[in-house]
Amino acid sequence: MSSVTQGFAHFCTRVAGVTYENRDGSSRQEAIQNCRCYEQVYLEPEPDNPVDPNAIRVVRGNGEQIGYLRADLAGEVANDLQQGWVFVAFVAAVLTPDDVYDTFGLELAVFRVPQAATARELCSYVDSVWPEFSGRPYPATA
Repeated sequence: MSSVTQGFAHFCTRVAGVTYENRDGSSRQEAIQNCRCYEQVYLEPEPDNPVDPNAIRVVRGNGEQIGYLRADLAGEVANDLQQGWVFVAFVAAVLTPDDVYDTFGLELAVFRVPQAATARELCSYVDSVWPEFSGRPYPATA
């Protein structure tokens, strides 16, 4: 984790696997194009994943899968989830095709939260570190 304060931690990461189709045939690329900055997304363990038992799916609130956490992060997150930590994730940036990447992508701001933390404590922590992700205030208190 990149930073830890009073049990909270946070990191920023690109979503992996964004060019693959979902098991139901839906397009992750189409789902990503509908994402918006600051949208909350959900991290769901996928222990039956045939490639990685620590796989963590990234899904939108409507259930659309948009990819996975990178494998090097998924093991740590899976372990923390088993220990009772809570993770909250937001879209920090929707990445459009450019000279480097020819597909859409997402950058996430991910927060590890103590299970006993209040919503006010989480909001205070997010407000204090959000500029690290985007250089601008998180809109909930802007």
